[in-house]
Amino acid sequence: MPRKGKGMFVASRTQIDQTLKALTSFTEDMLTQWKKVASRVIKMGIELAEEFEAGKLKINPATRLFVFYRFLLADDEIISLECTFIPYALCTDIEKYYDFS
Repeated sequence: MPRKGKGMFVASRTQIDQTLKALTSFTEDMLTQWKKVASRVIKMGIELAEEFEAGKLKINPATRLFVFYRFLLADDEIISLECTFIPYALCTDIEKYYDFS
């Protein structure tokens, strides 16, 4: 999975029309274009923050993080990779109570 200094790029032939008048979710944007929305969880778990994540989140290195990666799809085509890092103390047991699919 991507770590500091690395990234992932997914090229798509699909063009998405988006007018930035308001902050909307991926799902809202795709539904306005009559696209079928889905997501595919790639990775989910608890990890210790490395220097990069700790610096960005203004937390101590080795703080426990809830880490979550998923592809966002429109009409069964990958459009985006979503990467989420949340200090676990702020969302204890989130993986047990929330369906991320």
